[in-house]
Amino acid sequence: GRFSAEARLFFSPNGKRLLVADPSAAPSTVWNTETGLELGSLLTRVDRAAFNQDGTRVATVSGDNVARVWSANSGREILALQGHAAIVRFIAFSPDSQRLYTASEDGAVKIWRSALGRESIRTGSLIEGVAFSPDGKRIAVANADDQATVWDLDSGRQAFTLRGHLYRVS
Repeated sequence: GRFSAEARLFFSPNGKRLLVADPSAAPSTVWNTETGLELGSLLTRVDRAAFNQDGTRVATVSGDNVARVWSANSGREILALQGHAAIVRFIAFSPDSQRLYTASEDGAVKIWRSALGRESIRTGSLIEGVAFSPDGKRIAVANADDQATVWDLDSGRQAFTLRGHLYRVS
């Protein structure tokens, strides 16, 4: 078989693309789910991945402090997003695909706007999970200190913190 037992699968939101990724080895492969044809190979191993809304771009993290954006139609690397001081653990596109967030083990969340600039949110603790609101105006960040913080992306300010969880929030 071409895929290892550790292969991870990532669908595009529109269901037209599927990334099959092995976290221990490169390459990772993008497939067209309507035709069953291979579209391209990403020349990297992949821990986590996220597609933009129309499935034309896929963003990946690979156990280092760089996130990459690829063409889902060809496998060509479009952009390397650098700036984290530790391993990037999470990645996602906003609902409108205009922003991409990355979160790393250094407790920083970076919001990349149209791949031109970035904004940082410093949480101060290990990040367990991140999610955009459906309208893309807020981001929730779950920390290892058993709380979640909601940030307003237009102002860059913390909206509120949810405390009192008995277990880690992710």
